[in-house]
Amino acid sequence: MLKNDNVLTSLEFDHAEKIVVFLHGYGSSWEYFPESNKLYLANELKNTVICAPNAPFVCDAGRGYQWFKLRDMSYQEIRQGLDTVATMLADYIDEVSDTYQCDIVSVVGFSQGAMLSFETLYHAKKVSKIVAYAGMFVPAPDRPIIAKSARVLIVHSLDDQSVPYTNANLAKNNLEAIGVQSRIITYDGIGHSISIDGLEAGVRFINETNLAT
Repeated sequence: MLKNDNVLTSLEFDHAEKIVVFLHGYGSSWEYFPESNKLYLANELKNTVICAPNAPFVCDAGRGYQWFKLRDMSYQEIRQGLDTVATMLADYIDEVSDTYQCDIVSVVGFSQGAMLSFETLYHAKKVSKIVAYAGMFVPAPDRPIIAKSARVLIVHSLDDQSVPYTNANLAKNNLEAIGVQSRIITYDGIGHSISIDGLEAGVRFINETNLAT
């Protein structure tokens, strides 16, 4: 079960207008996210609750947490890991949605967290937007899409050596094949990370009220 330990809020009312669930990468946690970036999110996401649960498992790499084991980055390994943790995340999303009386949920993930953010398409019907930084979409062809209205923003750098940029185009193609709207923002020279420009692009996407892509 995921704990709601890390919450950043800019609420002015008794309930949230939006909820953002932030999923950290492998071997990390919300504590490692720069304080300046947290301040930016709080200022720009008005009347929004940002929930950033730590992954449920201590990381095999010796620091931080992991959503699931990553040894060989194979489809089978990632698929098994996602199957293990996805229902925990779906339950967590339902819990925070009930707590803050809000059904408008965006999921933002980096790296391994981005892999899990894509997975919410199959498990969390309240998810309306996904921002995937430097991630990989691992489809489950035998499963229906639950988050039917979700839109996806893929943010990736051309020089990413940990999760190569080819995964961005592959994700977009696979999303289109299952009827999910998506777009890609491409950067270069930032490697496997989230740039300030990329963070700002994600915030703009979350704040969008129209349906155009």
